[in-house]
Amino acid sequence: MPVIYKILFEVKLMHEFYFTTKDGNTIFEKATQAERLVFLKGKYQKGSPSVANDLEFDFPESLKAAYSSYCLKILPSFSGFKVAIKVNKKILADETIAYQPFVPLPGNLAITVLITKKNGDVDSYSNSRINTSLPALYYFSNDKVISGNTFPFLTNAISEFNSNYTYEHGELVAFGNNDIRGYFQNSAGDQWQVFTGAGFANENDRILLPTKFNYSFPAESNVKDVEFILKSPGGGAVKSIRANGTDRMEKIQLDFSDKKDLLSLPASSRPTDRLFTLEVNGDNYMRTHFIFFSDVLYNRAVWGVTSFVLNPANPDFKLFASDGYLVTRKRLSGDEDPPLFEIPIKSRFAFWRYAHQRGDQILISLDLAGFLVEEEVDPGVTVKRLISVRPRALSSVYFKVQNESGTDSKYLPNPVSYSISRDKAGRPCFDIMVPESDLFQVI
Repeated sequence: MPVIYKILFEVKLMHEFYFTTKDGNTIFEKATQAERLVFLKGKYQKGSPSVANDLEFDFPESLKAAYSSYCLKILPSFSGFKVAIKVNKKILADETIAYQPFVPLPGNLAITVLITKKNGDVDSYSNSRINTSLPALYYFSNDKVISGNTFPFLTNAISEFNSNYTYEHGELVAFGNNDIRGYFQNSAGDQWQVFTGAGFANENDRILLPTKFNYSFPAESNVKDVEFILKSPGGGAVKSIRANGTDRMEKIQLDFSDKKDLLSLPASSRPTDRLFTLEVNGDNYMRTHFIFFSDVLYNRAVWGVTSFVLNPANPDFKLFASDGYLVTRKRLSGDEDPPLFEIPIKSRFAFWRYAHQRGDQILISLDLAGFLVEEEVDPGVTVKRLISVRPRALSSVYFKVQNESGTDSKYLPNPVSYSISRDKAGRPCFDIMVPESDLFQVI
């Protein structure tokens, strides 16, 4: 009999950095998965790069032997990966060709795929908090983790606006259904940029930690006495750690390795069976964090971990149909569509700051008015740099800067380095060096 492998499922990482057009439109403006796949196909046919240039996908070393025994293989694809499985085929009564695993899979099997960084670029151009309390990695699943998944996205829901929370520039916030915004500040104070799209990777997906890690307190806190209570998925207390001192705490190491046997449950368990809660209570400081522990999977070279169960809580994400065969099957039309899941990722959202390459003072010409303003500096200091009136998402293609109202745009030099600087107000900036020209006139 011929050896047959079929795709069990596929994952696409849809990153704004690579999937923005020159006119500033993004893949997230495509409302349906079918439309997004057409967008991807166009990029692929043009030989365009994707986030897979900076990431690689593989099974964890500790699980490769087990997955091999189940005849599972991982394959790279444009902007993502596929997991294939050896199968036997069967023709059903309606002449559909269905597929059954060559080696029966245990019902509680979880298929884990590591997303590892080839370089540090993806951290530079991806939108995420820079200052976090926990050094957690991304964890995605086709099963429920914190919130129920919305097909086809493997991400948790973005948190609703919280007036008691200090947002970082670019952080994503939900203001209701289909209303996702990013936080930023300008001269008028707090602002919110509306983003088109849904299912973005966000801070609620950053939950993977080792059993020993550092907890960092926000700069605006003044905690001198604090208690950490780790609770099990069922809500029972696992361990309590108390710390106090005379000075403000900045960072403290939390060690739960003595509870490793309890925290490191079998890889075959469902995500909700492994989701612990860390409650932090201190001086005018209260936080609750969800944590998925794994000393085996946690590695700073890893960008994220994906985990797939065979029959998740939401049937839209299932890998096997109710008849026991793969969801993937060949229909009379010839179509063979395996389950395809998405991880949408926003680009880093920052101000663009322009400086003359020799350090001369730049004038705001009529062409730049409304798009750039003089950078705020200390009294008595000569203003030499100009800064965009609105922050802009990074893109691998050359595209436009917006005016303050967002109603007009203009081509200006784009960042070539994604190292983040800060202006006087602490806002993140990408610095752009420019020569003297009719557009950038100097004194």
